[in-house]
Amino acid sequence: MIQPYDLVTALDLQDLMLFFWFTLLFDLPRYILSAIALACVPWHSPSPKRYSTSAVVAGHNGLAL
Repeated sequence: MIQPYDLVTALDLQDLMLFFWFTLLFDLPRYILSAIALACVPWHSPSPKRYSTSAVVAGHNGLAL
């Protein structure tokens, strides 16, 4: 049985490209375009928000004893 590492190391560059054609055709351009888009858009940290907290306390018949 051929081990995966032995298979990949036995392939030359052209065979590797044929083996991983889907990744080269679809994933690689997607990641490159995403990196370019992130580099072009200026990033600003959001202003700090003040959160409020609410609490609901259940009472028996609405009476406080």
